[in-house]
Amino acid sequence: MPPLADIIPHGDRVDSHRPWPRVIVTTDGWRHVTGALAAGRATLLGLWGDSGATPAVHMAIMAEATGEIAVLTLACPAGTFPSVGALHPPAIRLERAIRSLYGFEAVGAVDRRPWLDLGFWSAAYPQGCGPFDRRDCQSDRPAEVDGLARTLAQQAAERALLAAPRRRSLSIAQAA
Repeated sequence: MPPLADIIPHGDRVDSHRPWPRVIVTTDGWRHVTGALAAGRATLLGLWGDSGATPAVHMAIMAEATGEIAVLTLACPAGTFPSVGALHPPAIRLERAIRSLYGFEAVGAVDRRPWLDLGFWSAAYPQGCGPFDRRDCQSDRPAEVDGLARTLAQQAAERALLAAPRRRSLSIAQAA
């Protein structure tokens, strides 16, 4: 198994990042590391977005051979980044969360359904900073919550029915 230096392609190291090193990579570098994840040479520790001065996505990885940890950063000013989940399925829900929170799209993603924002939030992409359109993330399929395709409104209606006082209904024969 290769050490972390062999997994991460050349990039600009961020010297002030602690406790683990951070490297700013290109799109090709991001794809290279995604391939290493898919091949089992590294473990995905985290995947998240950032709407700072330059919108970006970050990926924390650990080299399987040495246990070394590093953070990779990919700038995504256009709001897109190559999908990690397309080759490494454990990243799918993290990509969906990034889309719900920031509006960044994982290009080539196998699942584009929203993960956190099911359409009830007052703002689209609450952590985002770009001009991304909420309609881009809408899908014909409902998001699954605990394996059930139910909306929050349906759940609220069910709770209201259960909490309502029960009326006894009398049949005509009983009333006489």
